[in-house]
Amino acid sequence: MLDLQTFQSYIDLPDHEDADKESNEEVEKNASAFFDNLHEPRKLQGETKVAEADKVLMFAPFSDRKQGIIGHLFVTNFKISFVPADKSSYPDGGSNQVVMRSKLLEHTDIPLTFVDTIYQVSSGARRKKLFPGNSVSASTKYLEIYCKDFQVHVFGFRFAPQEQNKQITDAISHFSYPSKDNLLFAREFGYSSQFDDGDQPVPQFLQKDDWERELERLQCQGMWRVADANLGYNMSVG
Repeated sequence: MLDLQTFQSYIDLPDHEDADKESNEEVEKNASAFFDNLHEPRKLQGETKVAEADKVLMFAPFSDRKQGIIGHLFVTNFKISFVPADKSSYPDGGSNQVVMRSKLLEHTDIPLTFVDTIYQVSSGARRKKLFPGNSVSASTKYLEIYCKDFQVHVFGFRFAPQEQNKQITDAISHFSYPSKDNLLFAREFGYSSQFDDGDQPVPQFLQKDDWERELERLQCQGMWRVADANLGYNMSVG
């Protein structure tokens, strides 16, 4: 007869489960420390932030969601911007912003005009294609963004707060498929450029001073000069 008081079980949990638990705790601990002094994305004139989420995972391409980095995901009226939490991703140990791939975009930015298709993966691996005006699930496990330049970006929300989870998914869907002109960044950019206080207006190059400032900006004063010839835009008699 089996004595339950002296019975001992020698069945252990699989090693990988313990390792996964320790790994998750380590990620959450590191993420909390990283987010204390987090950088924000560089915004253009007329660009406004509409949503954000903490502790978002950005998976590396072709990694089968096994490799990636943790950071902060932002949505503006111009782009989706991922800011890595690891300060080694920044030049000079984090004193500057991340490396720029162009004058408008950082390396981990996705312009909203590039977005072609969005899939929301919720619990149970249910995959749902998001359409303009559709309601989104309150629990997003992964967000797959297929772009017109053939890139695929996958974000994981395992550690993100649930209220931010739904807000940022809704914002990405809402601004990627704008149904009104006031959601377009071009409208806000043009409006802010026209009525911006303090900054110089956009040069029209109708005055001599505009051309001289442009040559100075391009450092071409030694090769080019601004002349008064044909100041009145007269037609040639020849």
